[in-house]
Amino acid sequence: TLPRLLLSPLPALPIPEHASDLAATLPFLVAPADRALILEWLLDLLQYLPPLAEATAAAPPGLSPAAAKRVCGKLDPSEVRGELLAAKKLAATRLLSAPAGRSDPREAGGLFSPVETLPHWLVAACDGDGAVQSAGEVQLRKLSVGVDLEQPKLVDALCRLVVGSASGQPRGPGERLAAAVAVRVRALWYLSRSVAAASHFPGVVQATFHSIFGEDATPKLRQAGCILAEWVVTHAQMELLSAAGAHLHAGLMRVLRGEAHPGLRPEAPEAVSMRSHAYSALAAMARRAPSLLRADETLPAELFRALQSEDAGARTALHEALAALADVHAPSATGRPLPEHMASRLGSLLASSAAGQAPQARLAAMAWAGRVFPRSDVPTRLVCLTGAADARSEVREAALAALRPPDTGRGKAGGAGLGAGARVVVEGALGNRRLGLVLSVHTDDAEAAYFTVRVGGHERSVEAARLTPLPDGWPAFGEVAAAVLQQTDLPRLEAAAGGVWETSPPAAAAAPPTVSPVDAACAISRPIAFGANPRWVRPPPPPPPPP
Repeated sequence: TLPRLLLSPLPALPIPEHASDLAATLPFLVAPADRALILEWLLDLLQYLPPLAEATAAAPPGLSPAAAKRVCGKLDPSEVRGELLAAKKLAATRLLSAPAGRSDPREAGGLFSPVETLPHWLVAACDGDGAVQSAGEVQLRKLSVGVDLEQPKLVDALCRLVVGSASGQPRGPGERLAAAVAVRVRALWYLSRSVAAASHFPGVVQATFHSIFGEDATPKLRQAGCILAEWVVTHAQMELLSAAGAHLHAGLMRVLRGEAHPGLRPEAPEAVSMRSHAYSALAAMARRAPSLLRADETLPAELFRALQSEDAGARTALHEALAALADVHAPSATGRPLPEHMASRLGSLLASSAAGQAPQARLAAMAWAGRVFPRSDVPTRLVCLTGAADARSEVREAALAALRPPDTGRGKAGGAGLGAGARVVVEGALGNRRLGLVLSVHTDDAEAAYFTVRVGGHERSVEAARLTPLPDGWPAFGEVAAAVLQQTDLPRLEAAAGGVWETSPPAAAAAPPTVSPVDAACAISRPIAFGANPRWVRPPPPPPPPP
């Protein structure tokens, strides 16, 4: 009854000039219950849209059938339109922006607080009437720095604008539809800037999924929903994120697979932006709740596959997600080595990515080989060897970094603590450095101990000052060389370094060709092949010049 009584005199409603006149002039704004009722009715009035001739919806966006009827009062819905409706909405904006009982509006706060009126101004700013829209925009600019977005009451009101009270057509006269799409986009913008909204469960999760996967969702609305999803994953309380993380993860994967926007081209700006925010959300989830992503064994393959064709606008976020996911699977994060089946799957994935045409995939493969697998893992060291000769400098640097062991504090010259079986770097008289293996330690002279070291297949005595311990983490070089030789195909070379390879018929007991492990390691990135029983032949001298 109260809203109906207010409807007729609303355009000419007197605004009190002094706070003491509020009870006499606007008594319905004194009691909290009456005040809430008037604010709800004003929001319904601003959201009301006249029905179209061919419209079949039971209520306009943001309203329920009962709310729409309350706005119209005794008038037929077809009569509440045009100048009459615009005048009512302008009168509502006049009341909502009225000063709080002072003659100078610049010194007054207002009859209503920013928390109470922000939803109203969002709706007004999206109205089809120019005057109403202008009034809403002006007030939103005024509230840009004065509204407290952390208030639970305001967060709840914004979520209701996005979701309504029913997922589709209202099932009852009191169930509301979601607001108009333009209003929802603006409401999501404010929700994505409230830390309290990130933990407002389940309302904010419903708002996220309704925006991305709703039947009437537009590309802009889906884009805003993905931004909110990233915000929720980044700022939600840990216990809430753990509870809803699986649902958020599933929704993000649907976005990356294009299921959220089947009619949108993958290269469209909105689609690229959606995937970018989805990648960023996955990166945040990997950092905050790694257990949610560790069980998804197909996720690394999907992200590596996306590197082959991802748009430049989302590629940085994709690299961020891959880097964070590498830390999820790293033994340092789990405290235990990778399961055998997972290590095999990831090893095959890195090998195929390292051999691919996309430099982004090769770079990510080097980073994963260095983070996820130990330095003693031979197959992934071969992957890094291929990257060490890559044409792109960033891939080469990442591969070399993955080949080097982590700094463990060892590596100082002097031979202190070395024993038989230790791997060392031997410095020659000319400053050259070679790998060696300590065979024995001689301490006959306590002040000048020396070592017997095998270097290049020969034994030699070396002073302690010329030995540097090989840092922990280097793989067994013999295993690496054997793996290189097994996987290296050496095609016949017509001419190289002043000589040629010739192929002779195989002998009965011909020994296999001897190839240096270092040469083989260098050849892995540019496969060459020997024929049967190759031998090196010096080319004949050039003929003398003609007389």
